[in-house]
Amino acid sequence: MQGVRIDYALCSKGLLEQVTSCEVLGDLPPKWSDHAALMLELRDVPLVEAHKPCALSSARIKRFNDAAQRSVASLFGAKRPAAALPNPDPRKASRMGNAEAIRNEPSDASQSASRNNTAKSQPSQAAHVNTLGPSCTAEAKTESDPALKEGGIALEGQTAGATLEFVEGASKLDVPQGFDEEAKAARSIIEEAKTSARTPRQYSILYPNAYPIISPGLVQLQSDPTPLMASVTDTIKSKLEGLLKSESQPTTSSCWRGERLQYLSGFGNELASEAVQGALPLGQNNPRRCAFGLYAEQLSGTAFTAPKRDNQRSWLYRLRPSVGHESFEPYATPNETLLGDFSACVSTPNQLRWLPFPPKGDTDFVDSLYTVCGSGSASSKSGFAVHMYAATAPMEERCLTNADGDFLLVPQTGALGVVTEFGWMEVAPGEICVIQRGMRFAVHPTAKLASGYILEVFSGHFALPELGPIGANGLAAARHFMTPTARFEDRQCGSFTMIHKLDGRLWGARQGHSPFDVVAWHGNYAPYKYDLAKFCPMNAAAFDHPDPSIFTVLTCPSSLPGVAVADFVIFPPRWLVAQHTFRPPYFHRNCMSEFMGLIRGAYDGKKGGFLPGGASLHSCMSPHGVDVATFEAATAGDDEPQEVGGNALAFMFETDLVPRVTPHAMQAVNLDKSYQRCWQGFKAGQIESYA
Repeated sequence: MQGVRIDYALCSKGLLEQVTSCEVLGDLPPKWSDHAALMLELRDVPLVEAHKPCALSSARIKRFNDAAQRSVASLFGAKRPAAALPNPDPRKASRMGNAEAIRNEPSDASQSASRNNTAKSQPSQAAHVNTLGPSCTAEAKTESDPALKEGGIALEGQTAGATLEFVEGASKLDVPQGFDEEAKAARSIIEEAKTSARTPRQYSILYPNAYPIISPGLVQLQSDPTPLMASVTDTIKSKLEGLLKSESQPTTSSCWRGERLQYLSGFGNELASEAVQGALPLGQNNPRRCAFGLYAEQLSGTAFTAPKRDNQRSWLYRLRPSVGHESFEPYATPNETLLGDFSACVSTPNQLRWLPFPPKGDTDFVDSLYTVCGSGSASSKSGFAVHMYAATAPMEERCLTNADGDFLLVPQTGALGVVTEFGWMEVAPGEICVIQRGMRFAVHPTAKLASGYILEVFSGHFALPELGPIGANGLAAARHFMTPTARFEDRQCGSFTMIHKLDGRLWGARQGHSPFDVVAWHGNYAPYKYDLAKFCPMNAAAFDHPDPSIFTVLTCPSSLPGVAVADFVIFPPRWLVAQHTFRPPYFHRNCMSEFMGLIRGAYDGKKGGFLPGGASLHSCMSPHGVDVATFEAATAGDDEPQEVGGNALAFMFETDLVPRVTPHAMQAVNLDKSYQRCWQGFKAGQIESYA
């Protein structure tokens, strides 16, 4: 029942008992209308037989009855949904954003629910969208409507002459190029007003969803029309241009807050998505002429001759080739804390811990990157790096391409809006996303500060771990990984900066249009996100503590079977039931190296000192384990089942390589110089003397 107008709701007690929810739709200015639409959700009840209304109800409703009221079909368009813009031209549809959402929209009840969600997130915009369609093109009436003057609906002091003056000025409306059909629909209201004697209030009654586009001028005319006539045209023009701009050029706010993003499900799948129907070629990858004059471009994530099981590539169909930029120059503001070669860094056997990393200042994602440690080098395509980020500003008119490897982002504070060539993603704390080598993207914080961790792998790509005897199910399920659907912008701009990271250095080039102009794509090489709350942990059911590898979400395998360049492991909330067992993490010396971070809560291995946003590093064979307080509490406990973690969420980057710590991380003010003290004070075991 999308968009049904209810002027007055006269409900009996019998009806109220069947109402499960009631919602006021629309965002109508109180100065010009006291009407609102109600959306009632009713229980499923049997239909009653037709019957006459009671005398009291008939008497009360008669005074509100409007004989000239148009039908629901004519008000909201009989041939299309009320919230959909008319898109007769595929090129024009592309400017409106993601047409795939409309084309694949579910039907019946689920369709109505989806549209209701959109209306809730952008009520005022949805009302304006409704004005630009067939609902506004009804035949004009040449006479005033007597029915509107009954019951005190017509207001005294509002003349048809004032309305006529208004529409004569508005008829000079100058509409942006490419939106002729919308302009025609808007002028239909103006033409009808010229031949009608309706007052502004009458327009609010007859056109509740078409009225907002002209209401500002009419409201002002009610008081004094003369001084405002010069600005009437500008008022409507700005309304129309603002609406169309917001629809054709998505912004950060409409992306992650005002609009429901859609994703494709699966890990490593062959996927396909198009924002405009017909943009994907059928039966081949690069036809002589692509639909709509698009350009076919392949993005290869592996060598052409890589084994089929490992081969990753995608085909992109874009408005302009990605090569259309100026020459690259060294980045204007070099980031001295970003490294891609660790030969000059130091390795240490000392256990290291950092308190939360402070932000650098007012910086965006790229300028905030801070390398903590790593191994190997980007130029040799071997090794890994661990970075921190703390962004306070969006990447406006900028994007980043990482030619060195794959980024695994772990947000800790503040959600991220991530714009990629493949589509948009929203990634909140408790989720991760992977942006693979060579993909252009921009990061927009949705809060004043967005900070977190990054694992970058220079060799290979992330994969799901082998489950072995666990079987077919458990840990991270492939279907819970989400890849964005195609979404693009056809936008010229004065200067868009293309930032390119190669061998750990940043380069910059300029171009005159947005690089996020991919209309359609298909392949198995695309960015994705994952909600860590969907991880299904495994654990010991009888006794002993399992190895932490049982909590692996993703792995980047090395050439040695079972050995990783880097693993991403989490420690989620879970139940511990092992009997006569020391349940916290055991004391350990590991041939692998472990970098740990904390997203929220308190880690069960160390209750104090290890803080959200902080980190620790235990290199190859450096001993580590729980602190004194945790050990004593665990050994004094019983064997009752215990839920650990609560709302806590810790993670680990585990690697077979020896991390080298960057000079700035070794000298950081937040390096905890007292970390080793947490292991001081353990009591020695007592051995009896034997005769």
